[in-house]
Amino acid sequence: MARCARAGLRWGALWLLLSSGAAGAALAQQRGPVPPAEPVAAKAFAILERHCARCHQQGRLERGKPAGNFGNVLQLEQLVWQDRLVHGGNPDGSRLWTHMMRRLMPHDVYQEPSGRSGPEPEEILAVRDWIEAEQPPAVRRGARLAKTRGRDLRSGQKAEPALFLAVDKSVHARGDVVTLRISSTAECRLMLVGIDVRGRGTVLFPNELETSNVLAPNQELVVPAPDAAYLLRVKEPGRERVVALCALGAGVPDGIRHDFERQRFTDLGDYRAFLAKAIAGEAIKSPPAATARRGRARGTPAPQPEPAAAPHTVLRTGVTFEVR
Repeated sequence: MARCARAGLRWGALWLLLSSGAAGAALAQQRGPVPPAEPVAAKAFAILERHCARCHQQGRLERGKPAGNFGNVLQLEQLVWQDRLVHGGNPDGSRLWTHMMRRLMPHDVYQEPSGRSGPEPEEILAVRDWIEAEQPPAVRRGARLAKTRGRDLRSGQKAEPALFLAVDKSVHARGDVVTLRISSTAECRLMLVGIDVRGRGTVLFPNELETSNVLAPNQELVVPAPDAAYLLRVKEPGRERVVALCALGAGVPDGIRHDFERQRFTDLGDYRAFLAKAIAGEAIKSPPAATARRGRARGTPAPQPEPAAAPHTVLRTGVTFEVR
């Protein structure tokens, strides 16, 4: 009898433990996602909670169902693990960030004006910082699965114009020559920005040696062209990035204006600082007037600068690779 009583106590204790565990899980579900402890991720969490959760987080919705059937925007670890909308280490290849940069999201601010304010430039950059600090999908899940997902994403994006960018190898040795391949589903004017291991940005294309940058729809462009008079060569070990911008209409992406009489390859300086100005609508400054000019007769007026393109008309994507 005593044995039965002790067994009953053990089973009762187990039942209480399971019950308390279920109650805790239910309570955690009611409370919703918990902010991460890591400061960069925690800052991004707060921004997404402020601007995106009302349309894209179960339990926080101000509508009947999540917009676009995407309802886990605050599950940061899950977003990076799935790598469907967030590609760790590659903000420009992450639709979550590029939609913010293009002013496509928040939807109820830019698509259905509701009187709310959109993210500030520093908030958009903070989300970029979080994605950039995360591990790339190839590291998390294996290169083969990451490449398969990339093909799946490419074949599934048919509802809106899409821009695709690929690098010849994911790992390069110092001194290697890099070749880029770009295509788009719509005609646009292409710009490629290289970001080195120190975070400095340089416009790789167009340049003084290849000035024509119209990208025909569904036709692959190779940069540099096989007969180009220049090569793209990597120098320092670390993570290199290339950002592709393609303007669908008038204007120049991010206000980047070239002056090939002064610079063969337009220097953007610190790329994060440049982006802060671009998001705020400030145009890139030209090089100092004292710099020698080439190819223009003295007294010939400089051409009027082309205005910046509207953010939503600029397709954006990016690729990263390692230099060892």
